[in-house]
Amino acid sequence: MIPTPASPEEVRSIVEGLRYCWPLIYRNHIGSAVNTLKRGKGICLDGALAAAYLMEPLGFEPRLLDFGPVIVTDRISLSHVVYYFEDPEGFSSIGLSKYEPLRSIRERKDNLGDLAREYGRRSVEVGLLEPKWFKTIDLNKISDINWRDGRFNILRVLQRLDEVAEEIKL
Repeated sequence: MIPTPASPEEVRSIVEGLRYCWPLIYRNHIGSAVNTLKRGKGICLDGALAAAYLMEPLGFEPRLLDFGPVIVTDRISLSHVVYYFEDPEGFSSIGLSKYEPLRSIRERKDNLGDLAREYGRRSVEVGLLEPKWFKTIDLNKISDINWRDGRFNILRVLQRLDEVAEEIKL
């Protein structure tokens, strides 16, 4: 059963309660926000999509913050994705990560740049790279993929997100 939270704090609790699960083979990773909530596990993008899905009925826009690279090896370069929102108190975020400091930022920030900078600081704090770029993603711009309750390959979503992302100048 999919939960129906009544506040951003309840959404944060649900998403942070998901089990972080690193997929070894992206091309076989099928998901959606609903699928992630039913499975109870996922990667950072799954958590961000689940948060966006749960926050929409509360009146919040489906927006993501992507930043990176936070991990670079000879085979991969990875970013981290969280859901972000703005309310009368400021900007905050909800996320899923194996690193607790990279999950959510509860304290409100005055602007999105401050929220992004805080994630950059936290990335270094947990031993990852300092992100070189930050991008926002409006999920309303990818109407060709049903991220809410469809079934899609995560690589296809990553491609579409990259196509509609807008870089933040800090």
